[in-house]
Amino acid sequence: MTFLTNILIFLLSTVGVVAPTVAQVTADTACWTRVAGPGQLVAADVPYQRGLKAQKLDIYLPGPAAQKQPYKTIVFIHGGCFTFGSKENPQESLPLIQRLTGSGYAVVSVEYRRADPGNGSSRKRNPYPAALEDVQDAVNWVRSPSGGGRFSLDPNRVAAFGYSAGGTLAAYLATRDIAGTKNVALSKSEIPVNTRRIPAVDLFGRMDFTLGAQSKKRDGSEGDCAEQFLGKNRAPENMGEFKAASVVPDERAANILSIHGTKDVAVLPVCEIRTKAPDQIGSIPPGHFGSMAPG
Repeated sequence: MTFLTNILIFLLSTVGVVAPTVAQVTADTACWTRVAGPGQLVAADVPYQRGLKAQKLDIYLPGPAAQKQPYKTIVFIHGGCFTFGSKENPQESLPLIQRLTGSGYAVVSVEYRRADPGNGSSRKRNPYPAALEDVQDAVNWVRSPSGGGRFSLDPNRVAAFGYSAGGTLAAYLATRDIAGTKNVALSKSEIPVNTRRIPAVDLFGRMDFTLGAQSKKRDGSEGDCAEQFLGKNRAPENMGEFKAASVVPDERAANILSIHGTKDVAVLPVCEIRTKAPDQIGSIPPGHFGSMAPG
């Protein structure tokens, strides 16, 4: 049994199982522009925030043999050391998205503000908690009648799925109240939002930012993703902020499935972090991104 099969079992038990039937798309189809695979439609570049700098998401619905609406939904969060990556990455994201939609899930692939370390200058943009705020806004949009409701997404059956930096952001959604920002594209009647936490699958995401770990940056050089994410170096006076940004499950945490490679040097294996049962911590070979094979 492959690791992805185990993930699907976890998601099915967490989000719920619905008997298959023919899917009917009832939302506005103006932005249906790409096809990710057989029977999988994509609503591309849908803004979930307001304003000129609004972040966007793609919506993948199961094919014609999918389950009855409304769809159980996965909020999919890409990786990239918090500084690069894309919601439609064909090598990393799309194979996983296709597996999820093929198993009957709607998948919402989210773009978020990426940290800009400033290229050696003192100017740093979008540090923590910018990306966290964005993915929280995305969840609130998915759970709203005017957002996800237009695409028949079930607001009561939503889970998060992320890898690398996206795994960290997914774990936040299970361990922190989902407040979001005032920029989320909701109607006035939908505010205040439901802050309920959601279950999450974390593939080799950083949990403890106080532990140093090296990884490849966008330019191929070695770097510390945590420093780039927070816009801070590891000076002693900054370590309180690294601790505050760490993923710390408490008694109110939703279920988390966290998987780390046994030889991962980019994300130190802090698998002792657990929440209440029946959460599971998995360990797979060999290293960072070793778990991305779509088998």
